Amino acid sequence: MNVLDRLKENFDEVEQALSKQEAVEESNRCLYCYDAPCITACPTGIDIPSFIQKISSDNVYGSARTIMEANPVGASCARVCPTEELCEGACVLNHSTTPIMIGKLQRYATDWAKHNEKVLFKRGRPIDRSIGIIGGGPAGLSCARELAVQGYAVTIYEANEEAGGLDTYGIVSFRLPKAVSRWEVEQVEQLGVDIQTNCKVGEDVSFNEIQSKHDSIVLAIGMGEVPNLHLYGETLEGVHDAIQLVKSTKKDDLPEPLVGKRGS
Repeated sequence: MNVLDRLKENFDEVEQALSKQEAVEESNRCLYCYDAPCITACPTGIDIPSFIQKISSDNVYGSARTIMEANPVGASCARVCPTEELCEGACVLNHSTTPIMIGKLQRYATDWAKHNEKVLFKRGRPIDRSIGIIGGGPAGLSCARELAVQGYAVTIYEANEEAGGLDTYGIVSFRLPKAVSRWEVEQVEQLGVDIQTNCKVGEDVSFNEIQSKHDSIVLAIGMGEVPNLHLYGETLEGVHDAIQLVKSTKKDDLPEPLVGKRGS
């Protein structure tokens, strides 16, 4: 068994999901604060009491829609967002018992939508304007979703073979399985957004060509690589960039040899 096969055995999600009963019981602990500090602490401004209350009333579709309306990559964020420092850290129940498990409830709702193949949004009435987006990571996908809901014709140009950016390639699978990011991409595609993968601007298509096809261009290229620290040894054989190493595990292209924590 090679190194990649051994890693795959340990790449199942570490954090267990809530069962339906656990999710309902946890949602019923929420006080549904009027001036909810958890919303203020959420960088994407999700109406947290609303989506939790919908879980308690068995309206899981409505819960997932509330989450994804505010955050088009809400399923990914449910797994990787530092909730203990943000929304859960601001929960008023910290002063008496334990905070609501907001991240796990968010995962429960979005997982339900994923497993039940729910389409959460519809494309708006068509507008005769075309938008090109360079980059299919979280920013590009979020922009495309908002524009498509308003009725714009949208095309995403993505250099990698799959869209999703760091959510797809930059986070280890035991924290964020690729299937979760794929579902978020599919939610955007189902709005009629054209996502052209393996399309590197400047090589496969010129910027001028893109500009000639669209009324407006959005640059959402993100940060595909980590800049060098200019330290001795960082360019030696066997020294790997962390994000590129994680990306290689997602593409079944792990460098050999790679053994142990220190690679030796």
